[in-house]
Amino acid sequence: MAYQRQIPDQELFSAQLEMLMQHGRIASMSANLVGVLAYLLLLWPYFDALNMLLWGFGLLTLLLLRSLHMSNGLATRAYQNKPRSLFWWLIIGAALTGGWWSATFLHSLKSHRFPRDATATVGDGYRLRFLHAPGYRRNISLSRLWNHHVLGRKFRRQARTESPPDVILCSYPTIELGAAAVDYGKRNNLPVVLDVRDLWPDIFVDLVPGWARSVARVVLWPLFRRARRACAGAYALTGHAPAFVDWGLSMGKRRRTELDRDFPFACSAPALDGEAAAQAERFWQEKGLCQRPDVPVVCFVGQIGHQFELETVIEAARRLQSQREVQFVLCGAGVRLEEYRRRARDCRNVVFPGWVNSPEIELLHRRATLALSPYVRRADFESGLFNKSLEYFAAGLPVLT
Repeated sequence: MAYQRQIPDQELFSAQLEMLMQHGRIASMSANLVGVLAYLLLLWPYFDALNMLLWGFGLLTLLLLRSLHMSNGLATRAYQNKPRSLFWWLIIGAALTGGWWSATFLHSLKSHRFPRDATATVGDGYRLRFLHAPGYRRNISLSRLWNHHVLGRKFRRQARTESPPDVILCSYPTIELGAAAVDYGKRNNLPVVLDVRDLWPDIFVDLVPGWARSVARVVLWPLFRRARRACAGAYALTGHAPAFVDWGLSMGKRRRTELDRDFPFACSAPALDGEAAAQAERFWQEKGLCQRPDVPVVCFVGQIGHQFELETVIEAARRLQSQREVQFVLCGAGVRLEEYRRRARDCRNVVFPGWVNSPEIELLHRRATLALSPYVRRADFESGLFNKSLEYFAAGLPVLT
């Protein structure tokens, strides 16, 4: 028997590289394929179908090229002839695949207040710091999560250049900014008040089908971890409803103190006069808002997406148009606008004016008889009273949910 006391580094590296390619190419391809299929199944209802298919096709193409490259390396014994070169090509391929996963749907199509980080002075003693981050086109998107990650990272970096304040009030979400503010407060022995506005990341889990929620919680584990750290480390938790404060206490696994309190939202109807009123009047004349006092006008103003259920509203309009004159004015833009327009194409009494500004909203409120707040059945929507309903109340409108 020949016994070699020590294998040369080059031979050992080649052997390890061969074993990696023999056993890793199928495992890597299979794991990524399962990930792509799970991603498409979980998020198909919430993203643009064409973008998702293009993303999946691009990733699968990269995986196929990586697999062919490893197969070719095994066939030509490149792991023996030029192992270092082959190794670095494999690293580059893995980096490209990972980059494709992490950079999905990065859109900068929404407008920013400033094209870069900026500072603005507002009166004596008030200074605003604006942190620029990549934009996002959809409220539910990976690009929005990336935007939040960049904001949290920028806050951590730039907060070091500022003199510590007396107290920090941080709106939650975003999760990343909340966690960054709490970490900064701990380092500088500062009280940080976290104001809970939305139940992130719990609401992300609610968006996926029931059978997939356990998987979603595993996928979103990093967000849950940061959310728990932020809520646990805050000096005080506030919210616009008791249930939101309770949620923050539960997320942070902490006991309530006298500083953990809810502060209900409030608003007042804006003034409407002058040129703005005239422009709003012309806008609604063009859109066909009914001017007859004997015809009830039912209005909705909001994001036309997955948080509102307008199917029932359109069906009610369809049934009413053969019984009495009622006009439904459904304002806003969003991912489901075109879908709802198609659903209502046979409804003569439904108007979709698109996005509307503040004077146009106020004039519509003055003409309307009833306002709609058709939130979907979800825990956070059932636990609080949100801006939209308060604006209706401020205008003196009864609200139907």
